[in-house]
Amino acid sequence: MKKPVKQSIVFICILVIINILSSIFAFQWDLTADKRFTLTKESIQVLKEIKHPLQIDLYLNGEMTSSFYKLQTATIELLHEMAKQTPYNIKINYMPHPKSISEEQAITKLTDMGIHGTVVNDSNAQGKNAQQLIFPEANVIYNGDTIAVDLLLQKNHMSPQEITNASENNLEYAFTDALHLLTKKATQRIAFIEGQGELPDTYVYEATNALSKYYQIDRGKLTDDPSTLSAYKVLIIAGPEKPFSESDKYILDQYLMHGGSIFWLVDGIKINEDKFQTNGESHTIKNDLNIDNLLLSWGVKINAVTVQDRQCTPIRIATQNSGAKGTYNTLPWFFAPLLQPNTKNPITAHLSPLKSEMVSSISVLSNKIHVTELLSTSNESHILQTPEAVSLKYLGMPTTKKYFSQPSQPIAILLEGRFPSAYAHLSRPNDCKDWPLEKRNISKPTRQIVAASASIIQNEWSNEGEQSQPLPLGYDQLTGQRLGNQDFIVNAVNYLAGNGSWLQMRNKKSKVRLLSKENIMPKRLVHWQALNIGGPILAIVLICVLMGYLHKKE
Repeated sequence: MKKPVKQSIVFICILVIINILSSIFAFQWDLTADKRFTLTKESIQVLKEIKHPLQIDLYLNGEMTSSFYKLQTATIELLHEMAKQTPYNIKINYMPHPKSISEEQAITKLTDMGIHGTVVNDSNAQGKNAQQLIFPEANVIYNGDTIAVDLLLQKNHMSPQEITNASENNLEYAFTDALHLLTKKATQRIAFIEGQGELPDTYVYEATNALSKYYQIDRGKLTDDPSTLSAYKVLIIAGPEKPFSESDKYILDQYLMHGGSIFWLVDGIKINEDKFQTNGESHTIKNDLNIDNLLLSWGVKINAVTVQDRQCTPIRIATQNSGAKGTYNTLPWFFAPLLQPNTKNPITAHLSPLKSEMVSSISVLSNKIHVTELLSTSNESHILQTPEAVSLKYLGMPTTKKYFSQPSQPIAILLEGRFPSAYAHLSRPNDCKDWPLEKRNISKPTRQIVAASASIIQNEWSNEGEQSQPLPLGYDQLTGQRLGNQDFIVNAVNYLAGNGSWLQMRNKKSKVRLLSKENIMPKRLVHWQALNIGGPILAIVLICVLMGYLHKKE
């Protein structure tokens, strides 16, 4: 047998063996700098908990724009990668859905299932603008239970291309979060504290609903028995208006000392709401809750000031035009800052700005506690000292840099470490039972979040009476935007409850690599087209010439 024939047979045999081995032992190398095709250890851990076949009903299919097609491809690739980490099959069903907003009955059916469509503008084959209905949703079905997953993030402050990229980055978190909820074996408990005039459950309805997917939620007053708090991972104190007693403070202090976490959402000032509604103005006073010594012992002070911000949400005000029927003007409401999230912390990474109103600032004193700023106003802020009034007179005022000249103000901070007790050198209050465990003067390693406004967690209501319904948390009725309040509350509680490792998945970023506009100009475009068409042909010709040369040489 001639030598070239032998070499060809050996070469073919090697290719067959490699093909057989690759079909048995599937593997891949992720050579991307941002490891976009590598699952996190948190995802792999959840996938190992799957004990039954998994079904994904994918509604993002059919004809769609290139950005949505890219999102669909990323979703399918992720699900295939997840399937490699579990012995059970992951079946993907491509679900039919209405393609036009005119198919009202079909849209209503999907909406009732929790599947919401998105209308996008696109051009048809004739180049005319046309509206297209897309459903960027998926249902994860496991062991008889179903959880809906939003594939498209709602980011009003981003461009469409940035939203698509952020949505791709969020896919792993979204599906892993759904699988975690479907496979979790035990439910942790958290509690909203009552008794000091905190926000009623109607105004934390949306936050409670969002958190109830992860936790068993209770509401109740602090009692003289500290042991009742031992079962709770996190206590939420949202909008208190009455002073805390020494007994209540001691119980909260020792709860923290023994490793509990507290989420404070506390207003630094308050106004007379009736006077403001009548006169359009009310002077501010300090919201005295008798907790200053607690916070100061941990190196924190909520300042009795009102922070205005040039970057804010609007307000609608009725105006009267010389006896004619009243009209409405929409004007910036500087007392409702758009809070800016810290993009480098997992709690606030990838969040939209947050809606707020009547916020105060926070001062951090030097101490050994690790402090991270989570939310702040913009660099165009102005501070009003108490008792300067909250007034409608600020509507329509010129937004000069001279007035909005103060730097960003911290509105929410994360505290981590071992906290000193405010009662280290004080005896237990007489009306409080002793903690069932030993009194501690230094806490176990734990966390707290302090926010200088309860408006962050407060949802609004539409209409009045029987027709009234809660609006989504962070929803602005005038702009129609859904801001980042709900994501912040859920992320914050998850982090405080010790589930912060999940949030690390949200820090996974893939850089958008866009084509240079200079390189796609008509002159340059011809160059690249010629290179793409002629390059492969030239390569084939060179290979043929080289093979002919080697053959003659032999």
